[in-house]
Amino acid sequence: MQPTQNTPEPRATHPTRRLDGKPETPADIRFFALRESGYTGWIDQDGYAVPDSNPACPDCNGPTVYRMGKAVLCWSCTHREPNFVAPAAQVCTSCALRHGPDQPCLYDTCRDCGVWYDELLPSPTCNPCVTPPPVFDKQAAAPVVQTLQDAQLYLRRHGWMQGGYYDGTCRRFTPAACLVGAVGIVCYGGPVDAPALMFDDPGFGSFEAAVGFLDVYLGRRFGLNVYDYNDVKGRSAAEVLAMLDDAAAAARSGMFPMCCDRFMAAGASQGYPDDLQVGCLGEAEPFVSVVHVCSVCGVEDEVEITDPDIRERLVAEYRTRAAAVFHDGHAPGTSDDCDACDVWCYCTADFACVNHGGPSVALLIDTLPQYSDTEQITVDGELAYLDERMSHQGRPWLTATLHTSDGLVPLQVWPVAYERLCGVLTLGRHVTVSGTVDKRSESAHLRVADVVPGQGATA
Repeated sequence: MQPTQNTPEPRATHPTRRLDGKPETPADIRFFALRESGYTGWIDQDGYAVPDSNPACPDCNGPTVYRMGKAVLCWSCTHREPNFVAPAAQVCTSCALRHGPDQPCLYDTCRDCGVWYDELLPSPTCNPCVTPPPVFDKQAAAPVVQTLQDAQLYLRRHGWMQGGYYDGTCRRFTPAACLVGAVGIVCYGGPVDAPALMFDDPGFGSFEAAVGFLDVYLGRRFGLNVYDYNDVKGRSAAEVLAMLDDAAAAARSGMFPMCCDRFMAAGASQGYPDDLQVGCLGEAEPFVSVVHVCSVCGVEDEVEITDPDIRERLVAEYRTRAAAVFHDGHAPGTSDDCDACDVWCYCTADFACVNHGGPSVALLIDTLPQYSDTEQITVDGELAYLDERMSHQGRPWLTATLHTSDGLVPLQVWPVAYERLCGVLTLGRHVTVSGTVDKRSESAHLRVADVVPGQGATA
C-alpha cells in the first residue's frame, strides 16, 4: 500500500558552532576560523579582522602610527609599507627616516632645540627656533610714549568726558574729549568725526599704535579696552590722567614686548591656563612673568616682571584668579588629583600647596582601610577649608577639609547634620569630628555625624 503523502527525505545535518544552534553563515565561518587560529583582536560584523589602531612594525615589531592614509611609519626603525616606499628606499642622512630619493624628508624632532614634534613634519626646525624671540625696541616704542604723554597734557588742559569723542556744545577748537578723542586730536591735529576710520590720514599710524597699546595695557590691568575703560560709571578725570602716566611708563619700560611693529597682547600659551605666571607664593619675592602673543605672526614671548610695585599688583591679581578656580570638595592646593591644584599655586607664608611640597588630601579608603562603611570613627584636627552648597531641595550642606597631624581629610556634612552643627563649623577652629567613611565616590570622605569643639585624641 502506497502512502497517501510524500514523506520528506531526511536532510544532512551539519555541525554548527553557534550557541543558538542555527547553521553557520559565511561570516560565522570566518569568525570561528580567526578565533581558532589564535586571533584575539576585534572582528567586524562580516567576520573580518579589524586592524589594530596601533599595529606592529613588520621589521622590528615595534609600535607604529598611521600617517598619510594607509602608510604606516615606525618610530623605531622608520619602516614604511612597500606601497609607500620605493624599492630603492634607504635611511636618509638628513632626516634619519627611510624613504625614496624622490620622497620628501620628514622630521620627528627640532634639529636646533631638540623638542619632539607631535607628528612628523617637513620642517627640521620648530617655529620658535625659526622665529627669533621679539626684542624690545625703545625707538619703536618712543612715538607711542610721546602720544600718550601729549594726550594726557591735552586732557589736563581742556578736560575729559564720557559718552562721546568730544563735547559737541563747545565753541572752541579744543573741546573736552574722551581718551580716544584726545589721542585723535594729538595725532590728527584737531577733532575728527571718526578717529578710528581716518585710514588715509598721515597720523593714522600713530593713532592706531597708541590706541592699540592702550587696549593691550588696559586689558592686562583691568580687563577692558580703551572705550570701555573710558565710559565706566564713576570714572574720574584724575584716574584717567594717572592711568596715562602708568601706561607711558609701561611702554617705556619694555613690560610689553613689540613684534611686527606693534605691541604684543598678553595671552595664555604653552599649555598654561593663564597669561600670568607666578612662582611659589610662599616666597618673599616670587618670580612673576607675563606671556605675550603677537596678533600678526603668533610668536610668543615671556617677560619677567622685576618692578616691585607691578609685581606686587600682579601677585595680588594672580591670587584673585586662583581663588576663583573651582575645587571639588577639598581645600585649594591640597589635592594631587585636581587639575586646578596641579596648575595654580596656593602657598602662603604658613602653608605649602601640593605643587611645592605641601600635604595632599588623604583618601580615607587608603589611610583607614580597617574601618567599614558603617563603623563610627573619630578624627581630630583643624578646619582648613569650608564650602557651603545647596541641595536640590534648597537645603544647605557643607564640604570641608580637616587638617590633622597625619594629613588632610575631606569631610561632608549633609543637611540634617549641618543644621545642627553649623554653629560649630568655623574656619580655623580645632574640632573633633566623628562619622563614617563614605567610599561610594571616587575620592572617599568622612561623612560627618557629630563635631565637638576643642582638642581631642585621634581614634
